[in-house]
Amino acid sequence: MTTSDLENRFYRFPLVSLAYPADPLETILNIMAWCLLDIGTRASDGMPESGKVWSLYEFEREKDPEMFERVPPKTLDEALLFRGAMIANVDLHSPCSEYVKRQVKLDRFIRAHPGPASKNTVTIKSNLKWSCIYTLREMPQERTLSWQEFQILCALLSKIGNGKFAKCGWKEIQARAAGWCGKTDLTKAPATEREAREHLILTRDQIRTTLIRLETDNFFARFIYNRAESWFSFSCKGDRKILQQWVAALKVRRSQSIRTKREEDSACSASIFALKNPGPLPTASPDPDILVNFHNDGKKLPSRKKAQTTPPPCPHPAPTSTPPHPPPLTKSNRNGSNENNGAKSMGTIMKDSLPLCGREEGEKGHLIDGIFYDRDAANHLMASDPTIFKRAQRAIRNGSKITVDKA
Repeated sequence: MTTSDLENRFYRFPLVSLAYPADPLETILNIMAWCLLDIGTRASDGMPESGKVWSLYEFEREKDPEMFERVPPKTLDEALLFRGAMIANVDLHSPCSEYVKRQVKLDRFIRAHPGPASKNTVTIKSNLKWSCIYTLREMPQERTLSWQEFQILCALLSKIGNGKFAKCGWKEIQARAAGWCGKTDLTKAPATEREAREHLILTRDQIRTTLIRLETDNFFARFIYNRAESWFSFSCKGDRKILQQWVAALKVRRSQSIRTKREEDSACSASIFALKNPGPLPTASPDPDILVNFHNDGKKLPSRKKAQTTPPPCPHPAPTSTPPHPPPLTKSNRNGSNENNGAKSMGTIMKDSLPLCGREEGEKGHLIDGIFYDRDAANHLMASDPTIFKRAQRAIRNGSKITVDKA
């Protein structure tokens, strides 16, 4: 094969093609044959299937009659490859069947290794590929391109893709140069596959020295951010400052986006915290006409209105003199003693022990200021007296009964 005027022409092939089990020259020639057939196939997609071979024959005979007579195609694949060679301006000196055989071998290898690397394509200038072929054939040229340099260029191009620039570390380059699509695929690859590609896995020193040599010869632009991230670009290889501006704009945009999201998260968290913690319980006195119950969980619930606004009249007239306050309950008289005439609990008061202000003897109620009130009268009294109400509120919170003795 020979070539001319290939500066602006590009070849496209799968990244896994670099791992073809052969020497570098055989691998790159197979890649060349695969690319020529791919170019011819894509150029003939609009032609009808019937008579496609004869249409190609007529086109090729008129385009380059000398090469057509030298290596005439005989099948559809040979005709497509022949047309791809004419589009790429490549002279064929061997029969088309030889190039088709190379293409078939590589295509079988690609189909046998399905995965991200078989779908990730490399788009490279044809002059770089021919420089590598000339170097492997030891032909004189102005700038040689070794197989190792070709691997690294293909790795970077597969990472950048159609973008202007991309970040790529040495581990990523190491994996892609050996035909894997990233360092994760290299780590998860089977041991047999790693052994088969051992000669393609480059060391960190090899990658570093090759990158320096390629950057010096202006193959690409590289910007090392914060001595940790390597950014590459083939679009602005003549001016590194453009790449620096692109990376700076990307970093600033990401930082502003993250800062905005964190501010939104803080505002949302503050609103949620305000809903979960509405504040302290109200301390104002309750409405004397409404009895309000406070439970252990701090929730305020409205209760029914008071049925009675005044305590019932006492059937027994009160004595002229104020009766003495009964002694506080102790362990001895709580279980029943002579002082309370056998009263077993604070909730049951007998007739002879204290003056009654209720309905009948033995009825359960509350003891307030030494006078026994039934439940309705006691609730009304607590609602009308803030001091008793606060003490009852504390008793309920502590889990005790609403039995309050003002003394």
